[in-house]
Amino acid sequence: MERDPLPLTYSQVRSVTLEATETHMQPQRRTSLFLASFGLLAAVLLAGCGGSASGGASTTTAKADVKTASVSVKGASKTVLVDANTGRTLYIFAPDNAGKVNCTGGCAKAWPPLKASSTTPVGDAATPGRFGIVTGDGGAKQVTYNGVPLYFYANDKKAGDANGEGVNGVWFVATPKLQSLGAASSAAVHARKVTLAGKPAWVLTNSKGMTLYWYKPDTASKVACTGGCAKNWPPLAAPSGTLASANPVPGALGTIANPAGGTMLTYNSHPLYTYIKDKKPGDVVGENVGKVWFAATLDVAPLQ
Repeated sequence: MERDPLPLTYSQVRSVTLEATETHMQPQRRTSLFLASFGLLAAVLLAGCGGSASGGASTTTAKADVKTASVSVKGASKTVLVDANTGRTLYIFAPDNAGKVNCTGGCAKAWPPLKASSTTPVGDAATPGRFGIVTGDGGAKQVTYNGVPLYFYANDKKAGDANGEGVNGVWFVATPKLQSLGAASSAAVHARKVTLAGKPAWVLTNSKGMTLYWYKPDTASKVACTGGCAKNWPPLAAPSGTLASANPVPGALGTIANPAGGTMLTYNSHPLYTYIKDKKPGDVVGENVGKVWFAATLDVAPLQ
């Protein structure tokens, strides 16, 4: 049986190339042979390096702009979004709207925007939401997460700080499960500033700006306000389709079965209601009625 010829060595190919170029051949033939020999030389060199002339292109992974980290927020450990480069905590601002940044000027100095490093910001594997860009203060290309603009806090001095949580009732740490931001015309809830117990506060409202409330006897699996109670405190029906908020909120929207039929909207598992004695947007007449009815503030604790 004949043995396969051994592959050419580098010195052999070089010798062939030199001989071809030094012969008195016609210039065109000499050039063609030189190019062919050069190609063979390249193939040998690639083979020697473990490569191939037809090898696939290498792939690269885009560098993350945002990642998650566990930080202490008001004394409790919480998983939040942080800047992938510095590890500093990121925040949301309740007065923002879909496609519109409302923290500008002096506000943006205290709460600098997270600027995009590219036209397609990305997060690490622990950030399941969608990233995007919105035009922020001074034309800055600001990173958004689930449509919500992201910010730093100037008083956070190092990675792990979360001093901005709850500031003025409108600043909150951004979390991986951040509620999506939607257009005002289709959003399930909105947020607005009211006077609550003599102090300014931000609460959830329906599409007409009427304050939303939660009821202390409710549980995460049962609506306790039925019959005559529900006539005074009409339940907020859940919209069909994807749930979204017109303003950034730190809590989560959901649904629960309404005993009277259909489904109710929930916030942090609290079923939501309006109050018939509230006559106009901004009214909070139902606050603390019977010591069991309370306005749904943005930071209301999740119902267990």
